[in-house]
Amino acid sequence: MSVLSMLRRKFRDSFRQRMFRKAINALNGKRGLRRNEVDDIFERVTFIFPSDLKVRNFPGKNPVAVFNPGAVLKDNVLYVFPRLIFDYYNYTSSIGRFELDIERVMSGLKGTVETDVILWPRNVWEFKGCEDARAYLEGERLFLLYTGYGYAGKLEREYLLKPTTVQGIAVFDKEGKEVERGFLKVSHKGETLPLLNVKDSAIITSKNRAFLLTRPTVEHISLCWKGVVELKEFVVEGESLEPVFVNESWELKVGWSTNAVRVSGNEFLDGWHGVVKEDLSYRNGL
Repeated sequence: MSVLSMLRRKFRDSFRQRMFRKAINALNGKRGLRRNEVDDIFERVTFIFPSDLKVRNFPGKNPVAVFNPGAVLKDNVLYVFPRLIFDYYNYTSSIGRFELDIERVMSGLKGTVETDVILWPRNVWEFKGCEDARAYLEGERLFLLYTGYGYAGKLEREYLLKPTTVQGIAVFDKEGKEVERGFLKVSHKGETLPLLNVKDSAIITSKNRAFLLTRPTVEHISLCWKGVVELKEFVVEGESLEPVFVNESWELKVGWSTNAVRVSGNEFLDGWHGVVKEDLSYRNGL
């Protein structure tokens, strides 16, 4: 093993240990805020099924599953970015895009919805799928965060045959053209390396800073974290990462569910989900 490889492994180990200690402290200090009860606050106004979609740029193919979309509202137009699966054998995911007038949605959507596939696997780190999009608008640009599920062989040689997840980011211009694609990295003590086993992320901005809501898995512990992110370089400040929302004793794990919605100058509404131990159901909250 080279000196550089030894230093990188030491970096990873020390960073993981620091994250693990933070996760344990959060579990010990932040539990007890929620009860195992359901207060259904969501109103179902319309449903979109796989059979409702017509994929324009993938002729002859219809998705067998459509779920876990990102969405953003601009000028009364709802832009939706669903996860699309075209076969259950490999279960490889792509991400689509369609647009709906918000009044049409609120009055009960009927008829065919035309969609385009805008993200599909192109790199080894997303070889097994592009999953679970989250959208963020910054001026004329759209940032689409998604889970890249694949192999980290070109990132870290010891992970060559081990599938893992990274937080992918694709940037689109005002014409809807993809102009950049990459994945989040983390900086810690002067080193920068891929941030592995992470998903369910969203971006919020406040006072000219960008913050990341994300869900890394650290030694099988999956909590909701926040940190400072540099969007130009796709780099998270390692020292800024802190767990802010934890699973209760009756839950297996929690994660962020939606992109954040600004409700005031410095307040945001964000969704989260938890997996309940008693029936393994996913429950969503705000």
